[in-house]
Amino acid sequence: MGAAMDFNICKPDTLSKEEFHLKQKVEAFIHYKEKQSTFECITWENIEAVAAKGKHCLLEAELSCVKDLLRREIYPIIVYVKICEKNVKKLRKLPLRVESEDNFVRLCRAKEKELEVIPCLYTTLEPESWTGTEDLIGVIKDRILEEQKKTIWVEQDLL
Repeated sequence: MGAAMDFNICKPDTLSKEEFHLKQKVEAFIHYKEKQSTFECITWENIEAVAAKGKHCLLEAELSCVKDLLRREIYPIIVYVKICEKNVKKLRKLPLRVESEDNFVRLCRAKEKELEVIPCLYTTLEPESWTGTEDLIGVIKDRILEEQKKTIWVEQDLL
């Protein structure tokens, strides 16, 4: 599991609304989200900074950015953790911001449908493949390492 430690979270830039709107005119963001009066933005430079360290970049982003990543020849490993009524309770230790567990399960199912149209492969972790949050982290790391050994398939005509 030693190589599994070679992951870095891609830290977003925090911009004021004014900075965000100025920068958005000259640079495309991979992903951004508004937080109160600021924006958290992930740029290509954020990813390149992690890659320059020889690390794998963990992105907190939406599936909508996959095509942009692929166009830049950045090939994401997408791990879908299947959430259902039985295993959602195992996630209570995580700092999730959801109204209810039922809403969270519905949201996860919607994301699963989005995965069907992305132009690359993804892997799924079934509910019975993990027992708790600590176990889930290890299972995800192991799956990423497995996925790195596979050949990349990208549907170029969908980019």
